[in-house]
Amino acid sequence: FFFFNDTATTEIYTEQIVGSVRCVQETENNLEKDQITIIAGRAKFLNNNTVECNGQQYQANHIIIAVGSVAEKLPIEGAELAMNSDGFFALEQQPKSVLIIGGGYIGVELSGVFNTMGTETYLSYRNADILHRFDKDCIHFLKQHMLNDGVRLLPSTVCTKITKQSNGLYRAEIEGHSEIKQLDVEVVLQAVGRVPDIDGLGLENTDVQVEKGRIISDENHFTSAKGIYALGDVTSPLQLTPTAIRAARILGETLFNLSLIHI
Repeated sequence: FFFFNDTATTEIYTEQIVGSVRCVQETENNLEKDQITIIAGRAKFLNNNTVECNGQQYQANHIIIAVGSVAEKLPIEGAELAMNSDGFFALEQQPKSVLIIGGGYIGVELSGVFNTMGTETYLSYRNADILHRFDKDCIHFLKQHMLNDGVRLLPSTVCTKITKQSNGLYRAEIEGHSEIKQLDVEVVLQAVGRVPDIDGLGLENTDVQVEKGRIISDENHFTSAKGIYALGDVTSPLQLTPTAIRAARILGETLFNLSLIHI
């Protein structure tokens, strides 16, 4: 849920959510019209051309891995007490205070949302700047607006421990800040990145090479195993929807329209 101060804005956002649900339903209907079978479940490789899902085995000459990514967890005591960006959308009440850990675009975006709603918002990040890989002028411009709007920025800091207090608040131990050593807030949200969602896929039963938790693929998105391909967050460090869409188009043209893209 999102929380707005006026009914009109709430109705607009609700309509957007309903529209998104309709879009998913339309996509499923279009897939069925194209005679594409949808199997809901977690698949696992048995070998290079066989996967198992819901107790049923399936074989194919071409298998594409496009399972996306999951939110990375903080390697600290009490990390399970902090929600991730998925949990944000499950909030039923607006918190009065929040600590967001992570200075990437997810953490920065959510800090802006919370702050705009009136939540006392802290943003802790280990680098000297938010969005440290982005354009420096844009970073400076955005930081000034965030500070002017009241977001409390905690640069070059790390959260080392999270505990739940008797009053229901969460206490975050902070290192690296000259004044703030701990914060008591209603919600701690970790936005420290996302990792490929490949645990349990059974890749050890295949010839697919994995390096640092990411599937290795070439420019046409072929993996090291014949007939297995990888798209999107599982292989690309650029975890962006347009990147995955482009990858899918490249692979499709390469496999089924060789006159356009040479293998």
